[in-house]
Amino acid sequence: FTGVAGTSYTLQWEITNAPCTASSDLVVINLVASPTTANAGPDQTVCGTSATLAGNAAVVGTGAWTITSGAGGSVTTPASETSAFTGVAGTSYTLQWEITNAPCAASSDLVVINLTPVAPAANAGPDATICGNLGNTILAANAASPGVGAWTNQGGGTGTFSNAASGTSMFTHTGGVGPIVLRWTITNPPCAPTFDDVSITISTTDGDFDGIIDCADNCPAMFGVIGSACDATPGPGFALGTLNGACICILTPCTETVSLDMRAGTAGASEQMGWEIVDQNVNTVICAGGTQDVAYFTGITSPIVETCCLPAGCYRLRVYDSGGDGFMSGGGYQLRETFGQQRRIIENTGNFTNLAGGPPDISAIANTNDNGAFCVPIGNVKPLFSNCDKLDWTNFRFIVASEDPAVTAQYDVTPPIVQPSNTGYEFWFYDPNGGYSYRRFRSHANNTSEGFTSGAANLWVNHFKINRIANEIPANTLLNVRLRSRVNGNNNPFGSACFFKIDAALAFCPLVNLQDNVTSTDYSCGVSKAFGGVNSSANKIVVDPPYGPAMSPSPCMRYQVRFRVPGELALPYGCITRPMQTSPTLYLNWTTGQKLKCGVTYEEDVRVSRDCGATWCMDSPTPVCNGVGYTPWGKICNVTITTSPFCPSLVGGSNNLGLEADGGLTMYPNPNRGDQVFINLSAVERDVNTISVDIYDLTGKRVNARTIAVSDGMVHSAMDLNGDLTNGVYMVNITAGTKTYTQRLVIQK
Repeated sequence: FTGVAGTSYTLQWEITNAPCTASSDLVVINLVASPTTANAGPDQTVCGTSATLAGNAAVVGTGAWTITSGAGGSVTTPASETSAFTGVAGTSYTLQWEITNAPCAASSDLVVINLTPVAPAANAGPDATICGNLGNTILAANAASPGVGAWTNQGGGTGTFSNAASGTSMFTHTGGVGPIVLRWTITNPPCAPTFDDVSITISTTDGDFDGIIDCADNCPAMFGVIGSACDATPGPGFALGTLNGACICILTPCTETVSLDMRAGTAGASEQMGWEIVDQNVNTVICAGGTQDVAYFTGITSPIVETCCLPAGCYRLRVYDSGGDGFMSGGGYQLRETFGQQRRIIENTGNFTNLAGGPPDISAIANTNDNGAFCVPIGNVKPLFSNCDKLDWTNFRFIVASEDPAVTAQYDVTPPIVQPSNTGYEFWFYDPNGGYSYRRFRSHANNTSEGFTSGAANLWVNHFKINRIANEIPANTLLNVRLRSRVNGNNNPFGSACFFKIDAALAFCPLVNLQDNVTSTDYSCGVSKAFGGVNSSANKIVVDPPYGPAMSPSPCMRYQVRFRVPGELALPYGCITRPMQTSPTLYLNWTTGQKLKCGVTYEEDVRVSRDCGATWCMDSPTPVCNGVGYTPWGKICNVTITTSPFCPSLVGGSNNLGLEADGGLTMYPNPNRGDQVFINLSAVERDVNTISVDIYDLTGKRVNARTIAVSDGMVHSAMDLNGDLTNGVYMVNITAGTKTYTQRLVIQK
């Protein structure tokens, strides 16, 4: 039977057998329609805790909503296809819309309802102040939860965010005077975003005009900061003081005297020279001279040496040339200790050339590190002697620091071995004229990073490989190098300064000089020697041989030594150039050619050839001794001839270096047992009644001092040492009027 769905039919079943009466019965057939196909509507993401459902109408049958997943939800009218639905914000619900029409199979469909929580009200935090141009501040906005936060700049200046999505981002000012308005916006779609603004003020006020803005100045009402130098006597005059914790200037005694040795060069424009030593952080002038105080006279070509007594601390040196062309023709300057070893702090001799940006030219260490400051007193760590003032470095060679036992002691040898990262050596390379300053720290923890693994492992940290990283040190630029140790994170002061230069061409054929290492038994620089006699230590001088990747021993290595007394002796006596030789040792006892004269101090330099004398690393094969065409060969050492069988009268020139025959110094026995040393000095200048004898150890400490009387222009005296000197090498300085003699004394008990 077929019919129309939704219709009720009555059917009759009849049985007949004529002529009998028929028999029949009725049946009702209800054809029920299938329910409407359910459609729960599109998935929804809504802001808040409620949504309006969008199911289809149950045209045939009855509809009903049920929640299949998600807690805390409720359908307001389950039988309504457009019922309201409420739930918990932040929860995703799955609902079913089912239409039934029994006995037909039900029809159902699912819909996902995402209830998104409302974004929290944005709070950008309190207004803030950035201390100084290019400063920064940490912002303090509320957390974007739920949602996502973002900082934007609304104007007033420029800057950068360390993390624009973080409410506590760092904001760094890059430009503009402010105030800068920053907006913190929190979004959580489809909810409406919230935002709030914060104002950033840029503070640049410097009420005391000390160059430090007040917000960074712990003494905003007093010129300088705590610890700065100040004038302890207001009014006329200047007395050096230090600002204490209460910002009161307290008189500070100076304990460290430094000397500034300036040379205008042969041009002699000394009236253009000036200098000042100022506090590390503010421009309080401690000492000054020349154009910065009282101008020097013009035409001074001799050294101008100024001293400045400083309290222990850190300062900046500025050297000025008002002409804007540097200290020309070999001029420059050197800052050093005044007493003791007179160790160099800044070395710029012959190197203050025309600088960019002048006039005036201002030579000063760049403020990259410690604001370009030097500190006194200075430390003891320095490059090894052979590494100091070396001007022919090449890449990937090692510059080595002298050992600080305190650093070595921190090397871990006890398992489990963990080497300290805060103990080692810091290497500082800088241009004394400014512009370049670079430091690198080497610790026990990275002691193999330079690739040096020879010898004792606790000394690997002393080694610094030049330009191991990426040509961080410029070539062909005359620099200073200073070193310091660090022990358990505590820095010691930087030691003495040395010249440093990367020069591959010079390394191929280098400069040489007499042995000038005072610890060497062949020390030959600044000594007194005899001329003549058999070969002995008394008449021997030794050249410090060159070394380097291109200077391996060669049968064609040749040395040539030159003795000069420029301006004092007429040629040929004033310049003696010895024939080339294969040995770095020269005995002062030759019998042909010009001889060395007693009582004369010679300037001596040396050069080397790599090809048996065909060419020389310095100068031409036929060098000029004086005047036009004269070329220095390298470091000049003084050698004084004390005795000589060849002592004629001096010829030509002035006689300020002339002495009578045998007018030199004799000191014996040497080596000495430490009990008594005999000093003979003849031809002492008139009106000199005493001589001063000072003995220094190799650290520069004076360990003995005596005054000896002069009798009839001579000294013949025994000096008692009383066993006070330990075994080692000492330098004896003898001052007799305007003359100074230096001898090396070896104590061997």
